[in-house]
Amino acid sequence: MVPRLRPTVNNPRRNSRVETTVENCHCLQTDAAWGADTGLAGLGWTVQKNSERSEFGAHCYYVASPLVAEALAMREAVQKCRELGIQRLRCETDSGLLVKAITSRKPSPELYGIISDIVALISEFELIQFRWIPREKNKAADALAKKALRLETIVLNSILRGV
Repeated sequence: MVPRLRPTVNNPRRNSRVETTVENCHCLQTDAAWGADTGLAGLGWTVQKNSERSEFGAHCYYVASPLVAEALAMREAVQKCRELGIQRLRCETDSGLLVKAITSRKPSPELYGIISDIVALISEFELIQFRWIPREKNKAADALAKKALRLETIVLNSILRGV
């Protein structure tokens, strides 16, 4: 069951309005892949407006759980959108728990710092929306996250073997 969530996070510093559907905006989709044995996470996200799509990937060490990895992916992606000068953003993820943590602004202790960073970034946007999407609609970000994890695992293994 998908939790009921607020559709939009308002920017308190600007006169942005609540919208159930965000028009004329960029669509951000994020995902993460986590290696339990290494604590390594691959982060992936896409940013799309109309027919133009950009793809991004990154990795993080010492990640405690898949949910923390999902939150890190969202934080990095929202930060990148801010750097790109995007003002209107619809953020989508297949993690209902993450969307609930952001929109309620009541995260679990393991997410507190990351969610606080995301909430601080919200003020940089004219309008920003966070929503859950099914995994089937998040395949591109999922593939980017898995690729980032796989590539960093190869690098890490090479270093550990002294190659």
